[in-house]
Amino acid sequence: RQSACFWDLPIEHNGLHSFGMAVYVLVSLVPKDRLGWRIRHAMLSVSVVVPFHNREQFLEECLGSIVRQTCSVSEIIVVDDGSSQPSKDFLHRFRSQIRIVELPRRQGPAAARNAGIAAAQGDCVAFLDDDDTWEPDKIQMQTAYLESHPECHGVHTAVTSFFKDGSERLFDKKAPTLTIKRALRPPSEVTLSSFLVRTGAIRSVGGFDPATDPCEDLDLGIRLVEAGYRIDFLPVPLTRFRRTGHAHMTNRTLMLLGRRLKVIWKHRKIYDRVRGMGAARWQMADSMYHIGLAGGGLFGKGAASVGLLLGFTCSLDVRKPDEL
Repeated sequence: RQSACFWDLPIEHNGLHSFGMAVYVLVSLVPKDRLGWRIRHAMLSVSVVVPFHNREQFLEECLGSIVRQTCSVSEIIVVDDGSSQPSKDFLHRFRSQIRIVELPRRQGPAAARNAGIAAAQGDCVAFLDDDDTWEPDKIQMQTAYLESHPECHGVHTAVTSFFKDGSERLFDKKAPTLTIKRALRPPSEVTLSSFLVRTGAIRSVGGFDPATDPCEDLDLGIRLVEAGYRIDFLPVPLTRFRRTGHAHMTNRTLMLLGRRLKVIWKHRKIYDRVRGMGAARWQMADSMYHIGLAGGGLFGKGAASVGLLLGFTCSLDVRKPDEL
């Protein structure tokens, strides 16, 4: 598959001397990408925001996947989220290719992304975590989609999760357009490293809520859709999402559960309006059960048991996720 843009090809083709005919023939020969769109430079400018904290072992691969895009981005903004001095020194090796925004102390990836959004000058913002990567034609396909669908404000893609043991898992079964019912169903439909959004749209809802980290993706999706913004899905695996083992799993389970419950409670009026009275309580109980079950250990089992018990006490009028 070629990736040349038609205006990068020679003007004359097969001996044609008519400029108009040459352009017509050349356009007809332009290769198409995986969804059949003409390959071309993006009309929309794109700022890439990468939150970074002490993960220099993955950063070069991450930035390389941005630089190697078939459609150049306008800028790469790496937000240093209070990294150690050795990590700062490593980051500055790439300063000729990136813009560095430094936070005075660690504030978390949600706040780091907000700093990147504030600094962004592009028409769109794309997010990439410092340990994830993109396929070469990701930005090209997403900007082409937005250009051909002006009513759409953001687009996310299928994701390939890859693990330390070399195994991979594809996530490509998602709704073509994110509805409010889908947005309310945790975990988030949108993987942030796959997400490209019009800058004005994400700024209008205030960016990410740092208080909901690490469930800021779920919270953002709800707020964007509730504000009337359209988020579409490309069923093509253009994002590679690194999955590694997590130390202190009990602490992580506790934090994830707490923030998930916080997001649900924050949007409880939307849950009850869309899915029936008591829906927020039911979703909180469901989250306790599933996160606790996945976390394991004494705490996880306890949370799962409490969630199961609370689930039985919720209103029978609530429409469960499988009915959405």
